[in-house]
Amino acid sequence: VIIVDDMIASGNSIIDSAKKLKEMGVKKIYIIATFVLLTAGEKNLIDAYKNNLFEKLYTTNLSYIPENIKNNDWINVVDCSSQLAKIINNLNLGESIEEISYGNENLIKEIERKKNI
Repeated sequence: VIIVDDMIASGNSIIDSAKKLKEMGVKKIYIIATFVLLTAGEKNLIDAYKNNLFEKLYTTNLSYIPENIKNNDWINVVDCSSQLAKIINNLNLGESIEEISYGNENLIKEIERKKNI
């Protein structure tokens, strides 16, 4: 199961969801969050991972994440800076962002490349 959230502050709501899903018999849980702020610290997520509540947390690099967090096996930070820079540039120039926002070919190629590693 994939749990998607816009941001994680303490991780409590995601952890509660993961616990319920595990009670329902779900074997593997992956978390995707745009912003991992961890304003309440990372202990809740570390403990949840150690207790096998989730397999991996995927997030963007669009918010600050300390190096000691980024270096854990349970988190994968996806670099979105290039796409964001292109969007800002196109908007600044008054150009369309349609190709940037709908151009999934590079994403599909990257997924295929990572599958073959």
